[in-house]
Amino acid sequence: MTSVGIFFLCRVRGKAPARFAFVLIGFVHLCYQWPLVLFSTVVVERIQTAWSLGIFVHVFVLANLLWLFLTRRMDPPGAFAQAEGFKIQDVLAGLIVIIPLVVVYLSKVPFSCTALYALLFDPQLTLLAREFSLKFVGMAAAAYSYGAVANVAAPFLVSMSFMVGVIAIRKGQYIYAVAMVAVFVGAVLSALLIGAKGMLIPSILMLTVTVALWNNSWFMRFVGVLSSLVFLGCILVAFELSKERGNSVGRNYDFASCSLQMGVCEKSAQLLESVGARKVISLGISHNVLDYLKERLDIGCSGKDLSLYPLKTFPNDVKLGAVEKKGAEQNKGAERSRGVIYAEALFYRAFVTPFQVSIWHNMYVLDHGSPGMGALPLANRFLDKHINMPEQVFQHYASVYLGGDKTSTGTAPTGFMMAYPAYWGLLGLLLAVSVVLVVDVVFSLLMAFCPSRLRPLAVGLMVVSSYNFLISDFGTVLLSHGLIAGWIILFLMSFVDKLKQRDRNAV
Repeated sequence: MTSVGIFFLCRVRGKAPARFAFVLIGFVHLCYQWPLVLFSTVVVERIQTAWSLGIFVHVFVLANLLWLFLTRRMDPPGAFAQAEGFKIQDVLAGLIVIIPLVVVYLSKVPFSCTALYALLFDPQLTLLAREFSLKFVGMAAAAYSYGAVANVAAPFLVSMSFMVGVIAIRKGQYIYAVAMVAVFVGAVLSALLIGAKGMLIPSILMLTVTVALWNNSWFMRFVGVLSSLVFLGCILVAFELSKERGNSVGRNYDFASCSLQMGVCEKSAQLLESVGARKVISLGISHNVLDYLKERLDIGCSGKDLSLYPLKTFPNDVKLGAVEKKGAEQNKGAERSRGVIYAEALFYRAFVTPFQVSIWHNMYVLDHGSPGMGALPLANRFLDKHINMPEQVFQHYASVYLGGDKTSTGTAPTGFMMAYPAYWGLLGLLLAVSVVLVVDVVFSLLMAFCPSRLRPLAVGLMVVSSYNFLISDFGTVLLSHGLIAGWIILFLMSFVDKLKQRDRNAV
């Protein structure tokens, strides 16, 4: 039924797909409804409330489809302008936005403590640095700044620099084209500051959407989307290969010093203990290196001068754990390129993990009862009882799937459209639908205000935020994933455009 409704909307109202509610139900249809159908037997065996779960998902989608049918006037007005409307000045404006956001993040997490630094200078500690460089920032402005960078500013800049670079090549302006390549790579690296390749997903989605909407010809859309994905794919493969290079560990990344600088000695000690609790290697760290990191952390946190204790270098002697060995045996004799393996991992992270984690949240409610309103992300500021559901679900269920990994910083968040009905039943479903309607209204107002050349960026922001809603709570997407920041940036860009247009009309 959902497939028919989506197809009918696309056929009858060509601009309906540029609505937030449409984009979100498209993702829910792909990542939740179809898996519920394809794996219904497994879900029914594992979850006693499987039928109510399915009903909630289908009612959520149908309610939003009904909303779309009843609100035709909220479809975006006008057409989408071509990419030729973008110039170097737009890219410079994007740099003016992203640079302060990166500076705010680096004011809390020094560059030498980021996972990107570890990737460049001590690659075997990249996974440890990844846990450190975001999870220990907390709810500070730095966390919001990085969220805005990875989910809004970097994707915007990636899209604009790509299209301006293509235009420069067409006009024979090769110096500008090289400059745009540098900006493109810089934007991607800013999204990779925490060393998680999943942070490339917003840029991939944004670039794919904008390249498609900025071209009239289907052939040019295909070529543009393919070339953009190839470009980002090369960066992804280079990122993964960079983590595997080198034969030594501990040469340049000083975990203890970073812990002191950020004042998180206790959290760092808990992280190392949780990593060592697993029988097999976790985060790519051998037991020798782990013992040394604990020793050095104890020295620094006890008040001694770390400069008197130079960093030690260890050989990279990490062996495959049980999970990795099993995967290696399954692939034995099959020659597969690194690019294919990494692409599969990214696809799994994007389209399989959301459904898998949502099932874990339903299992938690069955096993431990509803967490009540204490499950809301900001509940600790208003209520006495607060339950961090992503952490609880990770420790109870994700750790089993990951072979006993109980890393203290591990989380398993899921989308509000799955979490709220699981926690609060019918009330949660009504709340989830209401949230979508409000966000759809905001996006529709913004699309009406945006000039035609900026509408592809607005649609790209819809796609990115819709995907983020699949894997995070509503409040988390608004703040930590930068949706509010995206609205503000698009509004300001549109406002400036209208001022320029008014001045031109006056002349």
